[in-house]
Amino acid sequence: MRRKPSDGELLVVVDNGVNVRVEHIGIASLKLIGGYDLILNDIVYVPSMRRNLISIKCGFSFVFCSNKIEIFCDPNLVGSGILLNGLY
Repeated sequence: MRRKPSDGELLVVVDNGVNVRVEHIGIASLKLIGGYDLILNDIVYVPSMRRNLISIKCGFSFVFCSNKIEIFCDPNLVGSGILLNGLY
């Protein structure tokens, strides 16, 4: 499901202070190990961004250490990643 952004959701300010336009807002699901689904609500589609970014406000626990991220659901490790070019 996706929708057009409202007036207050039209722009995202990126790190260098530039405003970029939001085209759509929706929901996505990421399949994680062990059969878990990471549901991402209110994701924004910004065509001018070169990388995908995920907000970590989604009901899972995240541990960042030593250039690594681990994603937990309750006590279970359900995903992990490494820091590459400044992003996990």
